Amino acid sequence: MTRYISTLVLIATTPIPAGAQALARGNWTGTLTLSNGVTASMELTVGGDVSDIRMRSIGAEAVVVTDLRVTEREVTFAWGGFLCALAFAGSDRLVGDCATGDGSVGELALAAPERGVGEDVLSWEQLRDTRAQNLYEALRRLRPYWIRVRGPGRRIEVEVHVYVESQSVGGVDALRTINLEDVGEVRYFSGPEATTRFGTNNEGGAIVITLRRGEGAGQRGGP
Repeated sequence: MTRYISTLVLIATTPIPAGAQALARGNWTGTLTLSNGVTASMELTVGGDVSDIRMRSIGAEAVVVTDLRVTEREVTFAWGGFLCALAFAGSDRLVGDCATGDGSVGELALAAPERGVGEDVLSWEQLRDTRAQNLYEALRRLRPYWIRVRGPGRRIEVEVHVYVESQSVGGVDALRTINLEDVGEVRYFSGPEATTRFGTNNEGGAIVITLRRGEGAGQRGGP
């Protein structure tokens, strides 16, 4: 296989869609593999305010991204004559095709940034400060990638499972029924971690809720 390493920087100049918050901040890294065997190492950088999204490999002119579209399930954009459509695959990958008008020309696969210490856990104080109406809305603001439908491929969808004190309560819709004042801590487990902890059928990951006990639990807090 021929290997080719170039530098490509993709800068988003169009308005960033609201769905862009589903992209984890930091550097997504991976490889673009063209149908002729040429490959290039790539890096997609998502800024802290999600207003700066760039893609780079190593060594060429900057190319402007157009037609950027981000949802909770996919990311699409155009650059340099290519149209790329990437689907979230599992909890930590984007995989899809980059094509021209003549058809598919290759696959782009990117891995999410490594999660830092504390990114898999949210405290009651963090949740309360969102002033959200329920736990689902709080997670949409703080950790939107926790509640995405996931799957190892574009055509397979695997829902995230929700557990309260190790008791399964269903999928992410169950989060809409949970009062923030009842929650002491929320922890996210990736698909492999959730499968190890809770068994099969947890490939999409798991959200585990520890209830808050003591004064104030079960009551609506301040503003």
